Amino acid sequence: MAASPFLSVVVWAAYLSAAMTIVTLIAGTLSFTWMRPFGVLSDIASVLLMLLMVPLAIATPRLLPATMQVPGVVAAVIGIAAMVVVAVGQSLLIARQIEMEKAVKFLHAAIAVGIWLLVANVLLLIAGSAPVGLWLAGLVAGIGYIVTMGGVLENGKMNLLYSLGGLMMCAGYAVWAIWLGRLLTTGALSLGL
Repeated sequence: MAASPFLSVVVWAAYLSAAMTIVTLIAGTLSFTWMRPFGVLSDIASVLLMLLMVPLAIATPRLLPATMQVPGVVAAVIGIAAMVVVAVGQSLLIARQIEMEKAVKFLHAAIAVGIWLLVANVLLLIAGSAPVGLWLAGLVAGIGYIVTMGGVLENGKMNLLYSLGGLMMCAGYAVWAIWLGRLLTTGALSLGL
């Protein structure tokens, strides 16, 4: 049986969002040294990352038993709204419609992206719907989003909290997204389509 179009979108979004996470990390790190070109690349990759996460947020409740889908959908809706807010803020920054100080206010919504990852993966844990490593990577990514934004809220980007959170977020999310894509591709996880 051929894969559904939605499954194909989710798998490609998983792989591409993992790639955008890595590009964001590398370009963001380089932007602190060489600024403008790498900062813009990091911002563009961030927009793409947020947009590519949307199909994953739509898909995650489908990995759960029917009795657990309502909290999964609520978390997904919150996560998707946050993804859109972050993408809009980053897009305005790229288009030079706002300065970095205002763009950071949009980035605070990334806390809700972290909450979506936490809730979705705790639900996978409770349901026993996924391998331990998958939901652990998702939890690390979710905590990373929250810790990173805690660092930004504390006193701007360049601090230990921001750096540790960023590494957790990027490593955890890349592993989670690639693994999720692989499990869906092999049929080890099903979206219940």
